[in-house]
Amino acid sequence: MLLNAAVFVFVLSLMLDPDDSGFRRLTENVEFGQVLALILLGGATLLATLVIPSRLMTVFWGPRTGNYFDQIVLSGIPSAVSIQ
Repeated sequence: MLLNAAVFVFVLSLMLDPDDSGFRRLTENVEFGQVLALILLGGATLLATLVIPSRLMTVFWGPRTGNYFDQIVLSGIPSAVSIQ
């Protein structure tokens, strides 16, 4: 759904002002299918750079906020690597 929303925002901006000189210069030598492919690539890039790292943060913050890590530390389980 996020990718569809990103593509919708890009396409909506083109649909609202199709006579924009910057858009006309971009599409002089490029077909609309190629522009749409660039829009899809931009949306996928946005999705990959923002959403995926934010989803991975829960892997690291889950034990902290769920107090799992505190239970391990307070249990006194020795670490696998001991510094001597």
